[in-house]
Amino acid sequence: MGTVVRMARTGKPLRPLDRAVVEVLVDKLDSTGLSRRKLAEITGMSTNRIGIILRAEEPPPTIGELSALAGAAGVEASEVLAAAERGLERDRPRIYRLPAAVADAAYEELPDAADDAPDWQREDEEREQY
Repeated sequence: MGTVVRMARTGKPLRPLDRAVVEVLVDKLDSTGLSRRKLAEITGMSTNRIGIILRAEEPPPTIGELSALAGAAGVEASEVLAAAERGLERDRPRIYRLPAAVADAAYEELPDAADDAPDWQREDEEREQY
């Protein structure tokens, strides 16, 4: 038989929502005063895995882990996720759409790019016209 080669597992990178979920979880769990050892007893998870999650290390918590930790904090996993999403939404830059008439008026006031072009570029463009 051939040799079995095992590849090292690579963790799924944390995304902004993963980090936001951990922040909310840490906040909720801190308010309980539970130790990591007690959290491990309640959730059935190892203290090592709990530490990895609460330090926002890879891999992010699974839905089951999130549910267990949220339950230990006395909240639902959906509440933690909703709070994390609200936090991200609050921090996200807003994009506003201008009414067409306002946008057209603003565009008309923009300087022509050709006016700002260096002399050599204008000369090249003039040569191309002939």
